[in-house]
Formats: sequence, C-alpha cells, structure tokens
Amino acid sequence: MPMPIAVMTSHTGTGDTVVGPGSTKVLCKGKPAVTMGASVTGAACVGTAAVNPNPQVLVENKPVLHLTSQATGSNPATGAPVTTPIIDTSATTILS
Repeated sequence: MPMPIAVMTSHTGTGDTVVGPGSTKVLCKGKPAVTMGASVTGAACVGTAAVNPNPQVLVENKPVLHLTSQATGSNPATGAPVTTPIIDTSATTILS
C-alpha cells in the first residue's frame, strides 16, 4: 500500500518530533525526507526512527521512513523504553 514519506518535523503518536538528519537532496513540500536512523526527540521519547522503513525506496543509499515507521528510544524523564509510530508526515509524496 502506498504511504506518505516521513520528513523532518514529522510527529510520532506520542507527539515527539523527527529532527533528522534529513536528506539534502530529496525535499517534500520544502522539508528534507528522513531515512532509517533519523533522530526523534520530545517529552515522551528520545531515540531513533528505524523500524519498518521501506527497503525498496532509498534516499542517499538509506531506506526512507514513512507513515507507520516506528521510533524507538526511552522516556527522558523516567528512562522507560518507548516505541511509537510516525503518524503525521506533513508530506503528500506517496511511495509504493
């Protein structure tokens, strides 16, 4: 199923923000596309977005992240492990 790709400033289910690094060569609505290993930061989760990338679509030789990709990390206040999906991509580019 086609999915919107994740870009810098996309949000997770817990309200955290994907902060990059983003691609300097692939922009969606003026925002850099993000790939496997992008950082996520916020009040609920600090970590990386890497689970469920699209292995068939590469940006700068890395799998691109998309809607429903997972961010994993820890809660900065408690240290508890957190896994949350990317739910808002702010982009309309569709990948299949």
